[in-house]
This record gives sequence, C-alpha cells and structure tokens, in this order.
Amino acid sequence: MRAAISFNGRRRPVYWTNPRVCEALDGYFAVRLAHGHGVTAWRSQWRGLVQLGPVFLTNDGRPFSLTTRNTGAGNTSRSCESLTQVIRKLHDQAGIEAAGATAARRTFGVRLHRKGYDLRHIREVLGLATLSAAKALCDGDPVDLGRIAARVL
Repeated sequence: MRAAISFNGRRRPVYWTNPRVCEALDGYFAVRLAHGHGVTAWRSQWRGLVQLGPVFLTNDGRPFSLTTRNTGAGNTSRSCESLTQVIRKLHDQAGIEAAGATAARRTFGVRLHRKGYDLRHIREVLGLATLSAAKALCDGDPVDLGRIAARVL
C-alpha cells in the first residue's frame, strides 16, 4: 500500500493469500477489464489493467476520494468513508458487530503473535511505526482464563 493512500501515511505490504479473496479479486478485475475501468493499451501488462493504478474503483471507474485530516503534531491521517461503509456492511452481513479495519488489523497482529512471530515482523506487516506500537497491540490479546485455569487444575 502506497504511503499516499494509507491511513497513517506509512507504506506497507498487502498480501492477497486467502483463496476466496483471490477468487473474488479475480472476478472483480475481470469486471473492471470488461467495463474498461483502469485499463491500459498494452494488454500484455498485468491483466490489461494499469499496474500502478488504484486497486478499487467506483462504479463509474474513478478512484475513490480520500479525506485527509490533520491529527496534530504535524501528523495526518487518510480515510475513504465510502469504502469504510462497504466494509461495515460486509461485517454486518457476516454477523460481526462493531467490527472495522482497526479491529481486523488488531486481530491479525494478535494471531501472528500467538503463532510465535516476533514483534519486528508484526510491525512490518501491519505498517506500524514502532516496535512499542506492535507490543501494545499484542499485549491487548484477550486471555482465555478458563483455559489457563484448566491447565493448572
């Protein structure tokens, strides 16, 4: 993800590895190509689409607009309310209450930590600025006290 479009202005990798997500993206890119949204004259390029262009476009083929906010101390944040609404709707349809991108990132980071990945890698994958931010995120892992008690008893 380019720094210019990320929430916190930090560049970070995005990994599309889930087979169902990859299948959905394949379908989405095919629709974009069929509608001529974000295409290039060089069909030999990546799927016939502009390689460094936005991944997601509006229904009429334009990039989503971002809102930039000054968060103080010279920091800015970026957001796209229309995409946020789509994500909220998907969470609602899946029966996930009060979920959002922040909760998803936290869940992903905690799961990586539980599997034994170090904070340096978690920080890099999530695009966090510091190791202390990764530590704070992972320290917030809810603990199953019943499971711990069962091990002792």
